[in-house]
Amino acid sequence: MNFSIWWIFSYYFRPIIKWFLRRTTGLCELQRICYGEVSGAPRIKGVENSLNLSRSKQIKQLVHHLNDISANKRFTGANEREVLKGTVRTVLLVKKINPKIHYQFVSAFGKCIEQIWGYKQLIAEVEELRQMQYDSDNFNHERKLFDLWDSLMPHEKLESRVTRQWQNIGFQGEDPKTDFRDDNYLQFTLSTFNSSLINTFLQ
Repeated sequence: MNFSIWWIFSYYFRPIIKWFLRRTTGLCELQRICYGEVSGAPRIKGVENSLNLSRSKQIKQLVHHLNDISANKRFTGANEREVLKGTVRTVLLVKKINPKIHYQFVSAFGKCIEQIWGYKQLIAEVEELRQMQYDSDNFNHERKLFDLWDSLMPHEKLESRVTRQWQNIGFQGEDPKTDFRDDNYLQFTLSTFNSSLINTFLQ
């Protein structure tokens, strides 16, 4: 029952309310959110909800495009800057917003987009690590393992790849790869990250 009421409200009444507020305030919903919500989570969540609920064909295509970019981990570096510029330009055009007048909106909205899809890309990266297995035949995996030892035991040299020395830094057996649950590479990555934090703190 509650779901039906919410669906009716979202489908029929929300567009009417948006139209009325646009006519009376001269601002679109995204502008009202960026100007009215405090910086941080409330504003970011409001922008994300507004974009996801939009009926505009161009906005729907934009959201789909951004989701695809973050899922394929291309929301980074120079490409990220170009994507942000393109996203802001599209919204300004669709919503008929004058950037010279509403320059504060351009900045606030761009930061929200950066946070939303940067976070989505982070989720995609973590999921990729979660599905990856630790491979003792992989040079990069093994190098990280030895980096872990060097960061925690900088004054002691490993005698060999398989040795009881690993137990000195918390591994259960002589071969550390057996400690990673289902050979989970994410678990290993978290271990190396934690060791770098500890090493930095001790320095």
